[in-house]
Amino acid sequence: GDVLLAPPVPGEIMLLHLDGAQGWVVQPGGYLACDHSHCIARILAHAPSQGCCGGEGFFVMEANGRGRLLICSYGAITRYDLAPGEKRKIDNGYCVAWTSGMEWNIAKAAKGLWNTVISGEGLVANFTGPGTVFVQTRSMQNLANALVPYLP
Repeated sequence: GDVLLAPPVPGEIMLLHLDGAQGWVVQPGGYLACDHSHCIARILAHAPSQGCCGGEGFFVMEANGRGRLLICSYGAITRYDLAPGEKRKIDNGYCVAWTSGMEWNIAKAAKGLWNTVISGEGLVANFTGPGTVFVQTRSMQNLANALVPYLP
């Protein structure tokens, strides 16, 4: 039979095939479903600040094994393939998933705490290749901020 799934917000669903060699780290908001044939483990981020990447607390999920993994986003999903040593800085609210074992960390978007507060920017995820990063084109935080003026 068929199984019909939908993400909690309008966006894109992407199917990733797990081959047993390469796993994926997925933000909890980016996980939709998977086969029973592979392991999904909720893991603590490298440091407490690293789990803040997607606004989901201090945890990310890692998918390993063989099978199919469905990830989802708010908006479209953009793929970045990073060459060895290539760096990419991504706003914390836009990360969906990235290659397991890829070097990454979380940092302030602006230099210094005062500049971070004044600029309104929060944290960013810094990725270093080789690996692949999937990013969503929209942010739930931005949507929430846009709706505030219309609330009673």
